Amino acid sequence: MWEDQRKPPPRGGIAGKPRIEPLPSGTLLARVHPLGRGACEFSHDVPTTPGGGRFDTYDDAFGHLYAADGLEGAVAETLVRDVPLADPGPREIPFTRLRGRAFSFLRTTRDLRLMVLRGPHPSTFGQGAWLTKCEREDYPLTREWGRALRERVSNAAGMVWHPRHDEEALAYVLWSDRAAGALEPGGPPLPIDSAEGLAAVRKVLLERHNAVVLR
Repeated sequence: MWEDQRKPPPRGGIAGKPRIEPLPSGTLLARVHPLGRGACEFSHDVPTTPGGGRFDTYDDAFGHLYAADGLEGAVAETLVRDVPLADPGPREIPFTRLRGRAFSFLRTTRDLRLMVLRGPHPSTFGQGAWLTKCEREDYPLTREWGRALRERVSNAAGMVWHPRHDEEALAYVLWSDRAAGALEPGGPPLPIDSAEGLAAVRKVLLERHNAVVLR
């Protein structure tokens, strides 16, 4: 038994094998991303604490791309992920959180294999829901698990889970070296601070997250 049950074992030490499921060719995905980044462009940013995402890579040997099965999931994993609940009023999202971002649609052009981190399936390698539900302070651990799982299943192109604040949606991370050429844009990026973009995001925030945008 490991001294810290949440810390991955030494390299190559994961005994259990994650469940694998396909992401079929032709699947439409959505993502929220920096405005200067293309719909299918992977990030090679190396995270710094407390910045970055849940499963960012540790070096620039390959890139990562976060997406979801719809705008709802993309909003949940980016704009709402770290916003605390409010009672009785709505959660408040500062407009500065939206500025400089866009949302895009993209489509898979071939079948991809993904490791499943939702529901009970992390138990196959001795972990639980904390991997996708924890606070930002634990991201160094979740990134270590992302690296260990990637090493464990060499033909997986990424991972899939439920967003922290939306159990009805699916979130994905894909890796540039294993998903190379597997994505195509579904249209040009739409700035979130445009009239059309802001209306779409506000609708999701209000209807699904009891959240409003503050100017």
